[in-house]
Amino acid sequence: MSEFDAIFVGAGHNSLACAAHLALKGWNTGIFERSKTIGGAVQSREFTLPGFRHDFGAMNLSLFAGSAFHKKYANELKSHGLEFAPVANCFASAFPDGRWF
Repeated sequence: MSEFDAIFVGAGHNSLACAAHLALKGWNTGIFERSKTIGGAVQSREFTLPGFRHDFGAMNLSLFAGSAFHKKYANELKSHGLEFAPVANCFASAFPDGRWF
């Protein structure tokens, strides 16, 4: 482990942002994640039916979108595929009989 200046346990967006920032400052960073997918709570996947993508726990993503980190690295993040999809009325509960709220 002496090869790293900083180690991050978990590859959520906070760890990824910190590691990227430190790496650009010349630090050797290591990120360790047990899950197959990085991003922690900030990820979009098909959790219900094929073709229906959901944000899993990303309700505070707007704080990241307005952060100093995003402002500084927005172009680079976009070049790696980061894209925000603003929506209205994005919270709902669906019931087995087809009703929704």
